[in-house]
Amino acid sequence: MGRWTQFLIRFCDRFVGVDLAKKCVAARQRRFLDFQKASFVANDGTTNDCVVDRSVDLVFSFDSLVHAELPVSESYIPQILVKLNAYGVAFIHHCQISSDLARG
Repeated sequence: MGRWTQFLIRFCDRFVGVDLAKKCVAARQRRFLDFQKASFVANDGTTNDCVVDRSVDLVFSFDSLVHAELPVSESYIPQILVKLNAYGVAFIHHCQISSDLARG
């Protein structure tokens, strides 16, 4: 519901929050209504087509993918890499990945 968003959003020129739960997206939209630079979108739980490729400086995921099944992690991680720009960084807390995916 925006536990980390409240800290990150202040340092962003543009902020995109992505969540599977539509009720969480709606709650964040209400909570951060004053932040014109922020948008919040619901996805299908396996894809991130709502974010433009190579447009992201930071992907931050804390305490969410830890609850995902392995196929979800295997789907998200390669997509996250494509979303990052040349200087982008991903901080992903406690995510399950297969050994093949980890080796690249």
